[in-house]
Amino acid sequence: MTSERNAVRERAEWYENRIKASCEDWCGIVGNALEIDEKEMENFLGRTDEFKAIIARYLVYEARQLTVEHHQADEDQVPPLFDHYYSRYEPLPVEEQVALLKEMIPELKKADLTLAAGQMPEGAEGYFAIPRWDALADTYENALQRMFDLLYQYRYWDICEGERKGKFFNYRAGRLSENYLRKNKRSQDMWRELCKEQPGCDILVVPAQFGLRHAGKTVRRVRETLAKNEFGLDTFAVGAMLLTHPRRVVEYDDLWMYCPGDEYSLHGDGHYDCTPLYFFNTGQMEMDVINYESFRSGSVTGFIC
Repeated sequence: MTSERNAVRERAEWYENRIKASCEDWCGIVGNALEIDEKEMENFLGRTDEFKAIIARYLVYEARQLTVEHHQADEDQVPPLFDHYYSRYEPLPVEEQVALLKEMIPELKKADLTLAAGQMPEGAEGYFAIPRWDALADTYENALQRMFDLLYQYRYWDICEGERKGKFFNYRAGRLSENYLRKNKRSQDMWRELCKEQPGCDILVVPAQFGLRHAGKTVRRVRETLAKNEFGLDTFAVGAMLLTHPRRVVEYDDLWMYCPGDEYSLHGDGHYDCTPLYFFNTGQMEMDVINYESFRSGSVTGFIC
């Protein structure tokens, strides 16, 4: 699997370099259209390699969108409301995340912090410390309940008072068993691979992004257009990220978070057409499921290096 990923990465880099080379004329065209002074033009021309890299990444991303099947015309990405996180959150250093998790969950013991020294995959915002759910409970349902209890106890960050407060509500209480909630297969397979790559660790170090990369896209569209090394994170993993990053969602206008690593059956009848969602409402963070698409949400995803 590792050699296959390396081959895919090398092929992608080769094509990206070819695109960069073909972008040479664009730098002059765009530079002339900027209507900037001589000093600003000098700064721009000194960074044309960065500009070409941006163009190449954009073209590769848009080309990927054209390679997937459109189930419905309205599943195209709508113009997103979000081009940044309103809360201005930033990922904590991974060692601080691990320390917080060990403080709140004393049975957690080991994480491989050296992984955070490697090159971050394209699309990731940072490295996140995420416990294995089976380190907290014997079933995924019980592990989720444990995570929700921790979120209620610790998560909410009151910026004005500068202290944590227990403000969290789960709309699906009592309806998180296997009849209702199941793993997305791709996400489950890639999570297992992460566990194999970090043996003996009950806290995994995972490159991830908190939703902005896929803002305004339907969950089904996201699942179809994921990068080769990208996968949707589940409700437990996103909850863990929120536990260590309480500032990520502190008001209604913050980008809401789909958990595409899980699939939910609203009536427990085997029809899994809903997705868990974290959001902020009425002064607290909440978790529910949704079977329609919200333009104010983005899917949270992880990556394998």
